[in-house]
Amino acid sequence: MPLHSSLSGADLHDPKGKYPTALSLDDNQANAYLIEDSAGNDYLVITTTNSGELVLIGNATTNPTFYFLGSGRIEVGTGGVSLTEGSNPSTLANRGTLYTKDVATNTELFYKDSNGNVIQLTTLGGLFVPRVDRAETITGLTITGTDTALTTLANTPISNASVKVFLNGVLLEEGAGRDYTISGAVITLLANSGVAPDIVAADRFRVIYQSAS
Repeated sequence: MPLHSSLSGADLHDPKGKYPTALSLDDNQANAYLIEDSAGNDYLVITTTNSGELVLIGNATTNPTFYFLGSGRIEVGTGGVSLTEGSNPSTLANRGTLYTKDVATNTELFYKDSNGNVIQLTTLGGLFVPRVDRAETITGLTITGTDTALTTLANTPISNASVKVFLNGVLLEEGAGRDYTISGAVITLLANSGVAPDIVAADRFRVIYQSAS
């Protein structure tokens, strides 16, 4: 059988698809173009249904593998790329795999390298950063009616929301006009502009927070 690309004129039967004669598909038609094997497994399906146009490649029965060979690149328009949530894929020699899976009802992005090492890349809509729970105790301070730096933490908190400050076991409130503020690793007690009480040497602060590893 001659190659379709070698035909011309009357020998170029439908479907054509050879320049300058395009392969023309019916509009508003499900499965307007279909390539399948003898068992009915789809390898390429083009649907032209209005507002539901799509191109499907592959099937879930034979699960064919697709390779984009050479040094070219794949470019995607403004619609983005969606990765269906699954589980950890098999390890592939000399290849890395990008995929998504469920973590506490959230779909998160993961990467698996050729040695089987798995790295979580996102968490709760942001980049994933490994976190370490930390705690520090502060005593021996005397503060009377002034906004005063309570401490500079040994590590910078990963977020202000991760910080909890206790005074003699009572949880304090963070924010302007309240008990304290946080800037980087510095916690300032608001005994003047806020509602924090005066502090005597016997008082005990306990700061619990998370920082990057």
